[in-house]
Amino acid sequence: MLYYPGKVAHIFLALSAFHFDQVLGRGGRGGGGHTDGSTSDDSDSSSLELSPSMTAVFALTVVVSIVTLYQLVCTLGRFRKRDLPEDHESNPSPYDIGPHFLKLLFGYLFVYLTSNILYALAVAYDEVDFLRVLHSQGLHVAAAFTAQLAYVLLFAILLSITRHRQRIQLNVYTPTFNLKFLLDAFLLVDILVLGIVQDVIGLKPRETFNAEVIAVVFHVLVFYASLYTTIYAILIHMRLSRATISDSIIWTVAFLAGPALVVVTLYRLITISIAYANSFVHVRDIVHSSTGFFHLEGLLIADTTIAGVVFLFVAECCLHMGAPPRAPKKI
Repeated sequence: MLYYPGKVAHIFLALSAFHFDQVLGRGGRGGGGHTDGSTSDDSDSSSLELSPSMTAVFALTVVVSIVTLYQLVCTLGRFRKRDLPEDHESNPSPYDIGPHFLKLLFGYLFVYLTSNILYALAVAYDEVDFLRVLHSQGLHVAAAFTAQLAYVLLFAILLSITRHRQRIQLNVYTPTFNLKFLLDAFLLVDILVLGIVQDVIGLKPRETFNAEVIAVVFHVLVFYASLYTTIYAILIHMRLSRATISDSIIWTVAFLAGPALVVVTLYRLITISIAYANSFVHVRDIVHSSTGFFHLEGLLIADTTIAGVVFLFVAECCLHMGAPPRAPKKI
């Protein structure tokens, strides 16, 4: 069964309502919380007792992980052969997405799911005894690296599907030495390498300033990649329009998935710049400080919400690319 747009909002809202009722309604832990700062007995030492802002971040991350897992299962279903309409043998076929699209989509969703799980553990690590044995920096670095890798895979998906649809629609010959392909690959490798450098430098306490600068540069590069992907798809759409060719996949990249990524990457660039201006670049610094003109806890909650909704939406768009129409329900 494929994943359809109406289900995204319904599932996300339903799971959010349930999770917040269970977590926030109980003071962030199973059973009553301690508001006087007293410590419970040893039997409750493994319970979560997060601050309200971190409880919200943790809950949202769990919800996003659940929906991402469902999308991952739906992607596995796309690998099966399905009954296609009679026009599937037309040239070019509206269902032709290339041999690697679903593999890239599955890899992206798996990495993004892993990133959310690691991030949720990083949020809760110092509140649960059995997680305290894990080094906090190790969790944050692992979560950051998988998130950076997810960015790269997502851009690779959108760029590759746009290039593939252009080639089959216009019957464009692809030379062995494709300069644009090499430039795209160079951009994505730059993003990943810069992210790794940021993670490594962030492990050194004395290199905080350098990590902050690299974090800003990284998000500038990610924003540029999202803008580049969107403009590239729009230009291809305009070229097809002049040739009176309509392609729903390229239209989706140009006017749905691409602009959504521009919004979230721009917001994250603004957020990290604000955090840098306030000398708080790490997550734990951001959420435990609310100094300055901006409330940084609110920024973190907003970032988790906006990024979760956008990345689920973009994955939903990708799931529909080349998907056969739903079979009519039997009465």
